[in-house]
This record gives sequence, structure tokens and C-alpha cells, in this order.
Amino acid sequence: MKIIVDKIDEHPGHALSRADVRLILSTVPVAWSEHIKVVRLSSSRSAASVALYAHSVKTLTIASRDRTPGTTLHCLLAELVAHALGFKHRTFQHLQARYHARVESLVAPLMDELLPRLSPVRSAARISRDWGAESSGDSQRPL
Repeated sequence: MKIIVDKIDEHPGHALSRADVRLILSTVPVAWSEHIKVVRLSSSRSAASVALYAHSVKTLTIASRDRTPGTTLHCLLAELVAHALGFKHRTFQHLQARYHARVESLVAPLMDELLPRLSPVRSAARISRDWGAESSGDSQRPL
């Protein structure tokens, strides 16, 4: 499986790392991820969806900027289980309310297992230092 990480030149970064994605996909049942050929950590700040699986191109896109790792993990697991169980057949199809409880019952144990194992989020102080704003108040990226 190929994992593509879009480059980001400004804060905020991705909520999940490449290693986090590998960990998640190795932990979930094989049936949930067997058809995925490419995972893309998108630089988009999509409000529509955090995780989106496109059957036609066998690509899982994760748009996790401005999200917490917990929210991103939950959306990713819900997307995987909904497609694996056949609750979602199209790319932009929303999960029907009658399936929410079933999906949540499968996602909750994995959330408890995976969330503590994810990479720590970079602190705001380190982000400021990386972008050259530690003492001067300048928020521009250093050249």
C-alpha cells in the first residue's frame, strides 16, 4: 500500500503521520482495508469529510488539517467500517442514521486501543519555533 503525504507550507499540519496511518491500517481487520491501494494525507482543509474512500481508484483520502488526532481517527475508522460492511456504496454517500450504532460499536474498541498509540501532536511552541515566531512576534516562515 502506498502512502502519499501532501506537503504543507503553513500551520496547521496533518493530524496523523505516515507511521500513524500504517499503525491504524495494520490494526483494523483486513477486510476493512483490503481494497485500498493508496492512502493520501491531503493538505486540504475539507469541511465535507475527514476520511473519504473512493472505490473507483481504490484511494483513501484523509483531510486532517485543523482536526485533532482523535477526531481524525474516529472519522477514518468509521469510513473504513461503513464501506467494509456495505453501508456506503458510493464515494460521497453519507452514513444512514440506522447504521450509526453498529458502526460506533465497532469503532469504539479500536479508538481505545489506537488513540494512546498515535504519534504525539507537535506542540504550539515547537510550531512557532519552526516558523520563526518564537520571540519576534513575526509569523512569517524563515527563508
